[in-house]
Amino acid sequence: MGVPVISCPGGTFASRDSFSHLSSVGLTETIARDFDEYVDLAVSLAGDIPRLAALRAGLRQRMAASPLCDGKRFARNLASRLRDVWEKWMRDQGQRLPSRCSGKDLAEISSLPTASAAPHGQVTFVGMAFPWGVAHAVARKR
Repeated sequence: MGVPVISCPGGTFASRDSFSHLSSVGLTETIARDFDEYVDLAVSLAGDIPRLAALRAGLRQRMAASPLCDGKRFARNLASRLRDVWEKWMRDQGQRLPSRCSGKDLAEISSLPTASAAPHGQVTFVGMAFPWGVAHAVARKR
């Protein structure tokens, strides 16, 4: 941390990922619209030592205050998107949807042992000899 980055979003994941991160920390002025602007930004930043120093000095604080470092928010948003995908899949399969988890259920699930990836979309919890489907983990807590 501490090195300003410029980006020119394009067809690659890396270029779009850097666009996303720079936007999240509020550094949209370092995002170029095309290759010519990218070169202009690089030359401009390299030639403006006070601006470069000011960017460097504030990067750590900007990053810490950004959504990128808000783990709880990220987890809530990810869980919500995963639930949406799962609900769509359930509806497409003609399955009945269980009711939403309460905050208490989610707190209990988050206190389960550490999970690791397992084949076929299952989650294996350290210290447990059997795999759990994610939906099963929620249903079992009820």
